[in-house]
Amino acid sequence: MHDADKTREQLIHEVIALRQRNAELEAAQVNTHQEGAEEQRLRLERCLRQSQKMEAFGTLAGGIAHDFNNILTAIIGYTQLAIDDIPPHELAWQRLQDILTASYRAQRLVQQRLPLRLLRQARLKVLLPALLRRLPNRSLNMKS
Repeated sequence: MHDADKTREQLIHEVIALRQRNAELEAAQVNTHQEGAEEQRLRLERCLRQSQKMEAFGTLAGGIAHDFNNILTAIIGYTQLAIDDIPPHELAWQRLQDILTASYRAQRLVQQRLPLRLLRQARLKVLLPALLRRLPNRSLNMKS
């Protein structure tokens, strides 16, 4: 009976050891899963930060393009007004035409980057005061 007790005691120890090993394996699995989830979270955070940087860069580039387009619109508008005041046979007229050609080329580059709605607003805002100044005073007096 003593041998049977010893075997029983050994079986209990083995069962306890197996349960302990099983618990350790489960804990390792949980840790591995948590580490994988943490790695995925960190990777997603890096992707989010990169996306935010790209969005900020796009907003900055759009703002610069918008401002540049406003400047070009003023250059084009005032160049056209100057061309109207100079006879075509003068050298200054040809130089103004060259300025206009280069400005239109630059404006086409900007237009490829900006939505049409923003371009129309910018042109109207810059050109309207210049055009109104060119109108004769009598056309602005609309008395009945």
